[in-house]
Amino acid sequence: MLKHLVDELIPGDTRWPAASDVGVHGVVMLRLFSGQPSRILEQLSTSLDRSSDGLPGTANRAAIVQRFSDTQPALFEQIYTAAVLAYYEMPAVIEAIRASGRPYHASSHEVGYAMPVFDLERDTPRHGRGSYLRTEEVAPLDLSSLDLDAVKTTKWGLER
Repeated sequence: MLKHLVDELIPGDTRWPAASDVGVHGVVMLRLFSGQPSRILEQLSTSLDRSSDGLPGTANRAAIVQRFSDTQPALFEQIYTAAVLAYYEMPAVIEAIRASGRPYHASSHEVGYAMPVFDLERDTPRHGRGSYLRTEEVAPLDLSSLDLDAVKTTKWGLER
């Protein structure tokens, strides 16, 4: 059941492995369900309305997972966050990221970040654009016109 759920959230393709192919479901299980696994798994099972093989066929999975997201937003967010974090720390995914031409390290402490010493003469912008506000002048940005409660991505950020 959890295997099918993480595959719906992170399906993979020809370049990227599916979440379950790299073991994300096991990591999610360890991180989130080790304290009270039976209660949470029962809640998850009920929310997903699972059949005997976990989630039913691919055609229905998105609708079932969307309903789970709508009815159990806190649990869904925990699982989704744990799945995404686990996915990007998996060695096969790190290799896929590197193969795409992006330098990527699982931990910044492996090699650190290249940070040359700041040189005021060299690093001062010369383009004349931009400005700054004093701390006292900073005010919250009004985002109400964006209608963020209604305008959302679909398939958990995979489609817009």
